[in-house]
Amino acid sequence: MNHLEQLACAAQIAVHVMASPDAREIEFLPLKPRTASEAERESLAARWPGRGLRASGVIGRLPNGRVQIALKVPFDCNELTALLTAFTHYCNAHYGELQRDDSVTWLEQLHRLPDTRMN
Repeated sequence: MNHLEQLACAAQIAVHVMASPDAREIEFLPLKPRTASEAERESLAARWPGRGLRASGVIGRLPNGRVQIALKVPFDCNELTALLTAFTHYCNAHYGELQRDDSVTWLEQLHRLPDTRMN
Protein backbone atom coordinates (compact mmCIF):
# COMPACT_ATOMS: atom_id res chain seq x y z
CA MET A 1 0.00 0.00 0.00
CA ASN A 2 1.47 3.38 -0.95
CA HIS A 3 1.42 6.55 1.18
CA LEU A 4 -1.69 7.89 -0.60
CA GLU A 5 -3.67 4.73 0.13
CA GLN A 6 -2.43 4.60 3.73
CA LEU A 7 -3.65 8.12 4.40
CA ALA A 8 -7.01 7.44 2.76
CA CYS A 9 -7.49 4.35 4.95
CA ALA A 10 -6.41 6.02 8.20
CA ALA A 11 -8.47 9.20 7.80
CA GLN A 12 -12.03 9.91 8.92
CA ILE A 13 -12.39 12.24 5.95
CA ALA A 14 -10.28 11.78 2.83
CA VAL A 15 -10.37 13.40 -0.59
CA HIS A 16 -8.50 12.88 -3.81
CA VAL A 17 -7.06 16.24 -4.85
CA MET A 18 -7.34 17.48 -8.40
CA ALA A 19 -5.41 20.74 -8.77
CA SER A 20 -3.80 22.95 -11.34
CA PRO A 21 0.02 23.16 -11.12
CA ASP A 22 -0.23 26.50 -9.27
CA ALA A 23 -3.14 25.32 -7.04
CA ARG A 24 -5.38 28.16 -8.19
CA GLU A 25 -7.92 25.59 -9.39
CA ILE A 26 -8.77 22.87 -6.87
CA GLU A 27 -11.38 20.14 -6.91
CA PHE A 28 -11.89 17.40 -4.31
CA LEU A 29 -13.21 13.95 -5.10
CA PRO A 30 -14.52 12.33 -1.89
CA LEU A 31 -12.92 9.04 -0.85
CA LYS A 32 -14.10 8.74 2.75
CA PRO A 33 -16.45 8.59 4.64
CA ARG A 34 -18.22 8.11 1.33
CA THR A 35 -16.86 7.52 -2.13
CA ALA A 36 -17.75 9.86 -4.97
CA SER A 37 -20.70 8.70 -7.00
CA GLU A 38 -20.46 8.05 -10.72
CA ALA A 39 -22.41 11.28 -11.32
CA GLU A 40 -19.92 13.27 -9.20
CA ARG A 41 -16.97 11.79 -11.10
CA GLU A 42 -18.61 12.56 -14.44
CA SER A 43 -19.44 16.12 -13.34
CA LEU A 44 -15.84 16.71 -12.29
CA ALA A 45 -14.51 15.23 -15.55
CA ALA A 46 -16.80 17.57 -17.51
CA ARG A 47 -15.30 20.57 -15.68
CA TRP A 48 -11.64 19.54 -16.37
CA PRO A 49 -11.13 20.73 -19.96
CA GLY A 50 -9.06 23.88 -20.15
CA ARG A 51 -8.41 24.04 -16.41
CA GLY A 52 -5.21 22.01 -16.35
CA LEU A 53 -6.26 19.90 -13.38
CA ARG A 54 -4.07 16.94 -12.50
CA ALA A 55 -4.27 14.18 -9.92
CA SER A 56 -2.18 15.67 -7.14
CA GLY A 57 -2.62 13.45 -4.09
CA VAL A 58 -4.77 12.84 -1.02
CA ILE A 59 -5.68 15.04 1.93
CA GLY A 60 -7.19 13.48 5.05
CA ARG A 61 -8.44 14.43 8.50
CA LEU A 62 -7.37 11.81 11.03
CA PRO A 63 -9.46 10.68 14.02
CA ASN A 64 -7.39 12.93 16.32
CA GLY A 65 -8.36 15.99 14.25
CA ARG A 66 -4.98 16.43 12.56
CA VAL A 67 -4.86 16.99 8.82
CA GLN A 68 -2.28 15.16 6.73
CA ILE A 69 -1.45 15.45 3.09
CA ALA A 70 0.19 12.93 0.76
CA LEU A 71 1.14 14.40 -2.60
CA LYS A 72 2.25 12.95 -5.92
CA VAL A 73 3.45 16.31 -7.27
CA PRO A 74 5.39 19.17 -5.65
CA PHE A 75 3.75 22.39 -4.45
CA ASP A 76 5.37 25.43 -2.84
CA CYS A 77 4.32 26.80 0.58
CA ASN A 78 1.67 29.17 -0.83
CA GLU A 79 0.14 26.41 -2.93
CA LEU A 80 0.11 24.01 0.05
CA THR A 81 -1.62 26.70 2.10
CA ALA A 82 -4.25 27.05 -0.63
CA LEU A 83 -4.82 23.27 -0.67
CA LEU A 84 -5.14 23.00 3.11
CA THR A 85 -7.40 26.06 3.33
CA ALA A 86 -9.67 24.63 0.64
CA PHE A 87 -9.77 21.29 2.47
CA THR A 88 -10.70 22.99 5.74
CA HIS A 89 -13.58 24.79 4.01
CA TYR A 90 -14.62 21.51 2.36
CA CYS A 91 -14.68 19.68 5.72
CA ASN A 92 -16.59 22.45 7.47
CA ALA A 93 -19.16 22.68 4.68
CA HIS A 94 -19.76 18.95 4.30
CA TYR A 95 -19.08 17.43 7.72
CA GLY A 96 -18.83 20.16 10.37
CA GLU A 97 -16.66 19.57 13.40
CA LEU A 98 -15.81 15.88 13.71
CA GLN A 99 -15.49 14.08 17.01
CA ARG A 100 -12.40 12.09 17.86
CA ASP A 101 -13.10 8.38 17.88
CA ASP A 102 -13.00 6.33 21.11
CA SER A 103 -9.59 4.82 20.38
CA VAL A 104 -7.86 8.17 20.84
CA THR A 105 -9.51 8.73 24.23
CA TRP A 106 -8.66 5.17 25.28
CA LEU A 107 -5.00 5.63 24.37
CA GLU A 108 -4.81 8.95 26.24
CA GLN A 109 -6.24 7.28 29.36
CA LEU A 110 -3.84 4.36 28.98
CA HIS A 111 -0.90 6.75 28.74
CA ARG A 112 -1.91 8.47 32.01
CA LEU A 113 -1.85 5.21 34.00
CA PRO A 114 1.13 4.85 36.35
CA ASP A 115 3.88 2.50 35.20
CA THR A 116 4.17 -0.13 37.94
CA ARG A 117 6.81 -2.23 36.19
CA MET A 118 9.65 -0.55 38.13
CA ASN A 119 8.06 -0.96 41.58
